[in-house]
Amino acid sequence: MAKDLATITRKVPLVCIRGSVIFPHTDTLLSFGRNKSVMAVNSAFQEDRVVAIFTQKDPRVANPDIDDLYKVGQLPPSPK
Repeated sequence: MAKDLATITRKVPLVCIRGSVIFPHTDTLLSFGRNKSVMAVNSAFQEDRVVAIFTQKDPRVANPDIDDLYKVGQLPPSPK
């Protein structure tokens, strides 16, 4: 007997990082230099402090698109 599972979709700001990977349950210091990244983090802090973080496949890409990102990212808890 299969249970019906509800799907919840939520839009959150997305930040692309270059040359590193964020692992669950680890403390990582990140700095954001791209204007789009800074705006995404600021937007998250105006709301509920949730931001999605994805690593770029090629760190040389200046303005990554969705195809330039790995398919798995993190939705880490943000500091208060």
